[in-house]
Amino acid sequence: MRVITYRRRGFTLVELLVVIAIIGVLTSLLLPAVQAAREAARRTQCGNNLKQFGLAFQGYIAARKTFPPGSCNMPDFQKCGGKPFCGSGHDPWNRESRLTFYVWLLPHLELENVYDEFNFDNSTIVSSYSLVISNCNSRNGPGCNAPGRVPPTHVTAPFFFCPSDFGMRIWEDGSAEKWAMTNYLGFFGDQGYGPTWENPNSTVVQDPTPNVHSSDSAELGYHHRHVFAPNFGAQTAHIRDGLSNTLVMGEYLRAQPNAPGFNGIDFRGGFWIDQPGYSQVYTKDTPNTKNKDRFYVGQCNHLPKLGMPCQDGVSYADDDVAAVRSRHAKVSGVLMGDGSVRFVSDYINLGTWRKLGSINGGDVIEVDF
Repeated sequence: MRVITYRRRGFTLVELLVVIAIIGVLTSLLLPAVQAAREAARRTQCGNNLKQFGLAFQGYIAARKTFPPGSCNMPDFQKCGGKPFCGSGHDPWNRESRLTFYVWLLPHLELENVYDEFNFDNSTIVSSYSLVISNCNSRNGPGCNAPGRVPPTHVTAPFFFCPSDFGMRIWEDGSAEKWAMTNYLGFFGDQGYGPTWENPNSTVVQDPTPNVHSSDSAELGYHHRHVFAPNFGAQTAHIRDGLSNTLVMGEYLRAQPNAPGFNGIDFRGGFWIDQPGYSQVYTKDTPNTKNKDRFYVGQCNHLPKLGMPCQDGVSYADDDVAAVRSRHAKVSGVLMGDGSVRFVSDYINLGTWRKLGSINGGDVIEVDF
């Protein structure tokens, strides 16, 4: 009996190389589309996070008819939300409490338990960095590591973070020092930190009136005033340019602990801290500008390749400033006064950008930004 065998023919090397080349071409065509789709989803989530803050502000406004104070730096805490926790004067370096607007939003962000845990009777800065209230602040007494206890300043929430950013979520230095971070900061002005403390006769001023929510302050006629300032939160009546044309919050990039040269003291996104780049952004420059942000001396980690250029300030915070920054392609998310969310181009006209920040300059926005 004759047995017939068949020899199976395999791929030749040329055929195999052709197949690999085709797969490579298809991958190169599909991968950018997949990445673009993923980034679009991340950007949508980022916008939804800002909307969450928009709802919180609307809840606060419904109860108090005003935005919360940008930061609390006065001895009479009735000017800063009605709690007995405040410092010793208008001088930003001569006060004890340094609460930011975030603490007043907590009950409206479904974090009322965190707000209730916060000890408003604490009247000293305990942080070794002398930047914020004690990072172990709690009604339950001192000590960061008590069993079953998480200090309020350590608490985060998913909507604090833009999924496009890969920065630090909780700042810590290996000891008990910890603060929650965020990507969403409030708009404080169009110059920098120092001018927000200027006298009532300047173009950018500190609210001199006894009530931080007063609608009678003469300086509110100046173009530079934004929604937030130290000891000031705008009433809706202040915002004569229209809520839909006024910036409230913008994106910012969180500290990068794994970046080369990280010195351990980079608080970008640390919303418990009342300084530019931490809880504050400004309209001095357009979003994602190549101009360097300025931070308190010794706290800059210059990372231009990551879109985070900075330099140390020269006057111990007076010239500190931070621009809106994001990891989206040529746009950044902003929250408007009416609770709507917009994505603003990096190429927006600087004049238009600053007009969007001011609350009552009588500005007419002539273009769809």
